[in-house]
Amino acid sequence: MKKAQIFSLDALIATGIFIVIILSVGWAWVTMKERYSISETRNDMELITQQAIASLVETPGKPVTWHYPKEEHFFDEKNVSSLGLTLGVPNFLDRQKVERMRDLNLTNYTFMKRLLGILGPNYEFYLTLSEFHAGYKNYTNTYVIGNLPNPSAKDIVVRQRMALFDNNRTDNNWTLVKLEVWR
Repeated sequence: MKKAQIFSLDALIATGIFIVIILSVGWAWVTMKERYSISETRNDMELITQQAIASLVETPGKPVTWHYPKEEHFFDEKNVSSLGLTLGVPNFLDRQKVERMRDLNLTNYTFMKRLLGILGPNYEFYLTLSEFHAGYKNYTNTYVIGNLPNPSAKDIVVRQRMALFDNNRTDNNWTLVKLEVWR
């Protein structure tokens, strides 16, 4: 009478193939999930950046006089619901609002992020307004608001719009409004 073998070579090969298939499926699942997550995060940042720059250069904010009074306690959720930099006409920026936003950057950066809709995990923003004077060949950085992107930033989304300061059409002094959202 012969004794039966508990582990045959065929069973070991089949088990090995099964383990390789399971590991391959698991690796593919993790890789696809990570790619999807990166893609969704990038899409989220693109939408946030587009909406934030549109709010800044197309609306005056709510209330329209959000930049008054100058007291810090006024700038909170009860009194301000959105930021906008215009005089009421899209693409015509109010210099006083820009200066107020620049000043608030030091004390209320987190609240400004929330008002602009930049709510993602570890999202930051950097806004520059650069004036182009008709007699010069390049832009000058007039205003800088927010945090400069880190060199190690994973994603940076940039949107740019053209505008004029103080409804000044005669000087041809265009302003490049550049918003960077990064993480």
